[in-house]
Amino acid sequence: MISIPQPSKVRLFHNSRSTDDVAEIWSQIDEPYPKDVERPQRERADFQACVEPFDGKVKALPGNTQSAETYQQIVTWLQQCIKSHHACTVSSNSRFLPTRLIDLTGWGRGKAVKLVESNSIHRDQSIPYIALSHRWDGQITAAASTTSENILPRLEELTVDTLPWNFVHAMEVTHLLKINYLWIDSLCILQDSKEDWNREAALMSEVYQNSECTISDQSGQTSSMGFFCSGDVQNDSVEFRCSSQDGQSSKMVRAVKTQPSWVALLAQGPLQSRGWCLQERELSPRVLHYTPSQVLWECRAFKASEGWPARDISSELSEGYSKYNLRILDRIQAQDTHEIYTSWLNTVRDYASRSLTKYEDTLPALGGLARIVHGYVHCDYVAGMWAADLRRSIAWVPGEGPNDSSSTSRHATYVAPTWSWASVVGKISFELAKALSRDVTDETVAVIDGWRITHLTPDPFGQIASAELHMTTPILTAVLDYYSSSSYYFLRGPHDTVGKWYGQMIFDVKAESESLQVVWCIPLFTSDVRGGIGLALVPVQGQEHTYRRVGHIWELGMSHFQTLERQSIVLI
Repeated sequence: MISIPQPSKVRLFHNSRSTDDVAEIWSQIDEPYPKDVERPQRERADFQACVEPFDGKVKALPGNTQSAETYQQIVTWLQQCIKSHHACTVSSNSRFLPTRLIDLTGWGRGKAVKLVESNSIHRDQSIPYIALSHRWDGQITAAASTTSENILPRLEELTVDTLPWNFVHAMEVTHLLKINYLWIDSLCILQDSKEDWNREAALMSEVYQNSECTISDQSGQTSSMGFFCSGDVQNDSVEFRCSSQDGQSSKMVRAVKTQPSWVALLAQGPLQSRGWCLQERELSPRVLHYTPSQVLWECRAFKASEGWPARDISSELSEGYSKYNLRILDRIQAQDTHEIYTSWLNTVRDYASRSLTKYEDTLPALGGLARIVHGYVHCDYVAGMWAADLRRSIAWVPGEGPNDSSSTSRHATYVAPTWSWASVVGKISFELAKALSRDVTDETVAVIDGWRITHLTPDPFGQIASAELHMTTPILTAVLDYYSSSSYYFLRGPHDTVGKWYGQMIFDVKAESESLQVVWCIPLFTSDVRGGIGLALVPVQGQEHTYRRVGHIWELGMSHFQTLERQSIVLI
């Protein structure tokens, strides 16, 4: 409920970033208060205000994300983007279609909705389609999944009545946008076929990148409830006439109850915690985020909300580690290669904090985005990292940094080599590694000689069967001293080098520290923030000169390595 102060002359406070050139307005209310408007006890009211003309400015919400007003706003955004935003179409392939689609040409016409193989669609021009980004929950039933057993009947008819409501709502939005085809992962990929899944996972970047738009279910409701939401907005706004201080002119003023920001609404969305959903948002040129109160628009060039439909909030988004940051593909064309690598580290940090239903999806769920970034950096993709930025990338830290005790764990079975961030479950950080902003020239640090990656499928951005990192480096043996008031260890010299202090270390997985008293240290680079940065290793039994990573080292005394002989080693 909006609060308007009692006196007839009131001072209005509103967002200084408004398009209006009026920051403070003395107003004369010509009309009585609405009967159901609460009179506040203080002058400052919780509202935003704008002056006529009102078109495109802050406004009250429709109160239902299924409303005709909402659809009209979506159409306006979509048409504006298609006509005016070169950045939103530059990377799309208008001839691409996913392997299967949901055919909605019969929707509302008494004809069947069905699955269709895209190679059977007559194409004399580009065929637009919508994609759905959603979370899989306990409400995803067998009816919501296509398998090798039910695909043939579904090519004849897809029984809409048996589907989750979020699927049905996506069909309704697609139809109202006058688009005939919809892509939903669980319906368009055979859920019982590993071969089909692997093939479609390799196409994921194409599916989202070439969609006309992606519907993002950020409602927080279960799939059985759908993503349309409604609320009481009857008293969320009021309009009244405002006079100038000299009384010579007047304009209408609209006061609207302050709404959560675009950033806040997206941050609260359930898809922000789901691993697959990161690249679905990143890859899509246009996204409609259906939140509990309103629809948010996001494209490469413009981001806005129903509450303020013409106001672009892109400049307010973080370029750092935020889960609601500027998307990497939104700014990649304006970045140099080093900036792209740093943006990738930011994206990986966000991704690692999210959850996956299947641990083996760790690399595939980011593979589509990696495929697109590869087209800009033109270097090898190595276990979730870029070859030209490998020295920084392997210096990841578990948790939010050295002083964070966040727990990480290893995957139950092999997903990635221990030197990759993808080898652990949980939050990771590259904050210390980012201090390396130039090529390493120190002759005492490790040299990366090469790598060997074996993939489980032909997709170079997909699952890994094994991986090796070949290095030439001095190696220093250190004894662990636990620092009880923190989550890290001190590294000191063996008993015959009493008094030597080598650095500080945090284990990648805390449980692995219980059986270790000694680690082998290798130097990577010198950081402007934390001194020498290196890795803690342990030998692999039965494999000569072969090690696995167990931790991250900072404040590493680089002088200790100057007299040591360099060795050729393999990290797995």
